[in-house]
Amino acid sequence: MNLKERLLKELREITSEHEGEEYVDDVYLSTYEGSLPEAYIGDDLLKEIQHKFRWPINAVRRVIREDYNLGFTWLIVDPSYEDTTIVTVIRDDDHKVLFLESMKAWNYHFENEDELGYALTRIYNKIMENMR
Repeated sequence: MNLKERLLKELREITSEHEGEEYVDDVYLSTYEGSLPEAYIGDDLLKEIQHKFRWPINAVRRVIREDYNLGFTWLIVDPSYEDTTIVTVIRDDDHKVLFLESMKAWNYHFENEDELGYALTRIYNKIMENMR
């Protein structure tokens, strides 16, 4: 199984466990108005946006932990439904920023699974590059 396939598999496993089996298809591979599909908007929209950004990064972190000794990292998601959501991964031992990205929640979806896999691979490679 190549890296992209492993990352997609891990994302599906995480989201199935926490959100349900259709989450990846509904949230990342569909088009909809607003930050999330209506079915995934609960009492706390910011928390749901946070989850939307958290699951892909967690999938990448898990695969890196399988491949290398990543150690503990902080994942900080500052969600917004009006502006940009900021995602940061910080290594605990030296507080080095391994990944930093900002994106509007309503733009965080993909045309197809291949594009999603490419995005996960890009995150993986960026974290690995910054671990040095």
